[in-house]
Amino acid sequence: MTVIVSPPVPKSDQRFDDWMYLFWKRVFEAISSAGVGSVDLTDYAYLPGRVGGQLLRGGADNDDALTLQGTAGTSEDTADAILLKTGTAGDHTAVKVRGDGAVAINGDYDGAYGMPTSISGGALFRGGDGEIGMLSVTTDTVAAGFFNLGAYVVNIGQNATQTSNIGSGALLSIYKNQDMNGYDNLAGMIDLHDSPSGTGDRTNVTVNIKIDSIIRARLYPRIPDGTIGEAYMFDTKTEITQTDTKLFAIKNSGVTRFSVDCNGMLFCDSIPEYADNADALSDGLVVGNVYHTGGTMKIVI
Repeated sequence: MTVIVSPPVPKSDQRFDDWMYLFWKRVFEAISSAGVGSVDLTDYAYLPGRVGGQLLRGGADNDDALTLQGTAGTSEDTADAILLKTGTAGDHTAVKVRGDGAVAINGDYDGAYGMPTSISGGALFRGGDGEIGMLSVTTDTVAAGFFNLGAYVVNIGQNATQTSNIGSGALLSIYKNQDMNGYDNLAGMIDLHDSPSGTGDRTNVTVNIKIDSIIRARLYPRIPDGTIGEAYMFDTKTEITQTDTKLFAIKNSGVTRFSVDCNGMLFCDSIPEYADNADALSDGLVVGNVYHTGGTMKIVI
């Protein structure tokens, strides 16, 4: 006997699968009631949803995968292919996957909000208002970075040649074996460099600290011989005139052992007194140490 069944909705209607599920469910229930035995459909996905939720598995063997494909046809690059919905009855899109593989988390692909992961030149994770995102492999040769509200916060790079100035200046930039190529980190607060090369303001610099876009401290141990410059420099934003204000101090457990005040005057703690050079040497001082004799400053020779 042949039974022809006509579904109440066309196959293109999203309700078609629900109807087919109910149809076969009732068919098996009828078979079961005829003594064939019960048919368990709980292991099959039910599109309207199950009370308590349901679990989909891609396979039963190790390394099997669950494949979700947006369409049997072609997904255009800018078209949504897969949507993960949350909220009330799916009124919020938590994750979107485009035809070109771009992913947006809690937002749009343009990076205004959410976390798009595919853009020209690399990958971008951008947070919403007040959140921090991550930038990877840009035309500024930043390997990875973090930014807030579109402004650079941290840049990290290695083994690359700089191709432009780094944005408006990150709070912290860390580079190793980077060819500065004549470019700069504009208005950056702290730069940490290991073996920079090429040309530019950062070449040979190890630590660079800026306040209000002016370099206030610089460690420049790689300064080439013959270059007119400063290997180590510390500066203040405003002019200091109070004589007991220290521009530089070296302490031992909180006790100042050596300092320089705002006028360049030196302070040395506990300068020993000796009768002469031989007396100082006999007590353990070495060539170059300072001592005094009756208030007269002397150097061990």
